Amino acid sequence: MFFIKTRFAQWLVITVTMLMLWGCVAPALVETNSNEIKFITVGCIPVVEGKINGKKAFFVVDTGATISILDEACSKRFGFRATASSDRTVIGLGGESSINDAINCSVEFGPLKIEHVVFRTKRLGEFVSIIRKNNHIEIVGILGADVFDHYKININYKNRTITF
Repeated sequence: MFFIKTRFAQWLVITVTMLMLWGCVAPALVETNSNEIKFITVGCIPVVEGKINGKKAFFVVDTGATISILDEACSKRFGFRATASSDRTVIGLGGESSINDAINCSVEFGPLKIEHVVFRTKRLGEFVSIIRKNNHIEIVGILGADVFDHYKININYKNRTITF
């Protein structure tokens, strides 16, 4: 029998599973013009294709996240390193946990090169494994408000586009 030990993990598994049951993956991502990119949805979760150090990667677009995070478990494959940051933590539904900074990391979305926002790193674990298992999409990161604010990104759910 399978037991989940923390309330956050239980909540995360239930939420992601329900979101996946409510929708399906939309058509493939297509770049439409120089300042607009398409996103797909996994359940109701917007997912955008980008690149980390030139390699294709998928990111959850999370308007509720204050920071952008890369999955530390993918660091070797994508060629970035996680370096400990002094007393830096993130607080979520599961409580408080430490995070690191990503170094040697170039992130791009279509023509947009993220140069002025520091990505943080953390193992994303169950969250990304559920999406990969059920939708065959590997999520490597989460785009948060730090990127949206710095690049003045707008999300249009009706057209499934992100403009900057």
